[in-house]
Amino acid sequence: WMEVDIAAVPADRLRRFNVRADISGDASQVQIANIASQLDASRMSGGVTVALRERTAFGASFNIDQLNADAYIAEPMRVGAGAGEKKPIVKATPVNKTVKPEKGPLAFLNGFDANLALRVGSLSYRQTAIQGVRLDGTLVSGALTLRDASVQSLAGTSARVQGVLTNLDATPAFKGTIAAASDNLTGLFRIAAIKSPISPRKLGKMRLSSRAHVSDGKLKINADLQIAEIRAKITGDATGIPTAPQFTITLDAKHPEMSRLANLFGDGKPGPRAGRVGLKFNVKGNEKAVSLDANAALAGGAFRISGSVDTPLDMPKLDIAIDLKHPDLVRFVSAFNPQFRPAKRRLGGLQFAAKLVGTDRNMSIDGLTGVIGPTTISGSGSYAAGTVRPDIRLSLRSSVIPLNDFLEAPRRPVGGKKGAQSGGRNTAARPVASGPRWSSDPIDTAAFGLFDATVDLRAEAVLYQTFRVDQPKIIAVLKNKVLDVQRISGTMFDGGFEMNGQVDGRGTPTAKTNISITKANVGKALFQAAEFDIATGVLTFGMGLSARGKSQSDMIKALTGKGRINVVDGVVKGFDLKKVSDNLKNLNQLTGLLGVLGSAMGGGSTKFSSLTGTFGIERGIMRTNDLKLIADAGAGDARGFVDLPNWNMDMLADFRLTEHSSAPPFRVRAVGPPDEPRRLFDFQALQAWVLQQGVGSLIKNLIPGAKSNSGSAPQQQQQQQQQQQQQQQQQQVKPEDILKGLLKGLGR
Repeated sequence: WMEVDIAAVPADRLRRFNVRADISGDASQVQIANIASQLDASRMSGGVTVALRERTAFGASFNIDQLNADAYIAEPMRVGAGAGEKKPIVKATPVNKTVKPEKGPLAFLNGFDANLALRVGSLSYRQTAIQGVRLDGTLVSGALTLRDASVQSLAGTSARVQGVLTNLDATPAFKGTIAAASDNLTGLFRIAAIKSPISPRKLGKMRLSSRAHVSDGKLKINADLQIAEIRAKITGDATGIPTAPQFTITLDAKHPEMSRLANLFGDGKPGPRAGRVGLKFNVKGNEKAVSLDANAALAGGAFRISGSVDTPLDMPKLDIAIDLKHPDLVRFVSAFNPQFRPAKRRLGGLQFAAKLVGTDRNMSIDGLTGVIGPTTISGSGSYAAGTVRPDIRLSLRSSVIPLNDFLEAPRRPVGGKKGAQSGGRNTAARPVASGPRWSSDPIDTAAFGLFDATVDLRAEAVLYQTFRVDQPKIIAVLKNKVLDVQRISGTMFDGGFEMNGQVDGRGTPTAKTNISITKANVGKALFQAAEFDIATGVLTFGMGLSARGKSQSDMIKALTGKGRINVVDGVVKGFDLKKVSDNLKNLNQLTGLLGVLGSAMGGGSTKFSSLTGTFGIERGIMRTNDLKLIADAGAGDARGFVDLPNWNMDMLADFRLTEHSSAPPFRVRAVGPPDEPRRLFDFQALQAWVLQQGVGSLIKNLIPGAKSNSGSAPQQQQQQQQQQQQQQQQQQVKPEDILKGLLKGLGR
């Protein structure tokens, strides 16, 4: 009967309504007191007083316990609904007619005065629970004073507006304060559909207080904001709103610790303490062009962004310079990546500068220069915003890149101390206790999905352990979380070097690589091992590897591959076969001979003509059974394994002395940690042969008639035999003579 269209209201609503009140009045006013009303499940109480005068005025106070507004609001029209309906034709207004200015949305408030107090205990709107709604204000002669317009909890956030609204006929003017507070912004971000790169829970407590003045197309704000430990002061003013806005905004922010600030964008614990952060930001402009200047103090470093943005409201065109400096690269990077623990702690500083020109969809990266520790870089690139992720292309030149300095220092095994060398019997290898050499932390490939990239890098040299690749050319492509190192080529020790590889960051990480070295002149220790190494030679080497795992430890356990090595005309350090052979030539001096053998195999160097072999790797265990050495005065055959997951090895090498063809081989065994193995010597067979040869020679020297010259000609041998026969016939050797001779010889 009130002619209100309720077709959109669900049928189970507006089913129950009752109201009770006390009404009284006279010629000056009407009072409705003790109102008690119920609409469906909502209850309301309060009262109204209406002044009966020329200008309507009333005072009202209402309390509503709870209101489910969603139950009475029609579903929003789906996108595309009513597409077939004809749209009304809007006729253009003739230019010769004066258009009356439209009234403001609050113009109806100019028709009366009022004093209103409204309380709603619980309100549900758009599936959002709002608690403690309050509106306490006075409307007099077109001026609305808000004493308290607040929400106690909107998805966990409280807000309050206090101030005065005027000029209600047109664009309202406001002067007052705005405040908000939250201990957890998760709910607010959810209902506001805010997509943030930072988890709202990590932002912690938020406090906002602001003074604002809006009038005659002008805006002034002065705000204080606290969030994520940041304390910021924001000031600004704007004119010409809304037709031709001009604005100036300044921001002054501080944070007590850079590592905690950086951790907002990452997972896990923050890095080590780095220092305070401060930011001063100024932006000024209009709808056609904006200039900006930002200066940040980064825990002893500095970061600046300056430049301009044209047509910021349409297709922004950027012309921005970036400059970053910090005196300590390790401290700076560790703040963003706590796992960054390079082998060299003092790498130097960090500098980076570039200019960005273009739009937010496509831009060029010009004048790129930088210093990353000991390495300088320069180049250019481009940026394109893709449909899934941005695409970055870089062409770079750099000085020498010492990878060893940047890579994490290898973990040392626990209890794997270097063992003493042993001789004599071949003792069994004892297991070596080791700590977690390989990390079991999950490999984080999230960064692979942040952007696609193509990098073309030309460097002066790349250093890795004892390897040096000169003039390397590196081409790498990152696309769809797959890093494809298409080519790394250069020269190594005056030889050729080629490498390629791939890391797939989709699902469980997988990696594969191929390395080829051809005719490289090894001028220093190849493997940088303390006891055994190839010191010089011409090296040809090839290897292919693949692995799959969720952690570094899993990767090592799944490592498979194969390889080959060929070194010619070189020197191997760690033993001296020539010295062993020379000592065996003098069998008359047996005293300390075995000690000499041990020292010769425990140090020194040996020239060789070739060292060849192949190896295979399965489940992280490298095995070889055909490692062959052809050297001066000897040759060797080696076989065994290196267990990378358990960081243990057991290698056997049998050596033969080519200058002593009748001598049996002797064995050297290397066991324990690959970087600090124990060497065990087995000279038993050689010892027996040496003693046999030595005693025989001694007997020939000591026993009358037993000495002979093995180096004489056949005729001399016949003459000596005839003389010996004559001596034997003249005098028969007696047993006591033999005993006396031995005792005499031993007493020398």
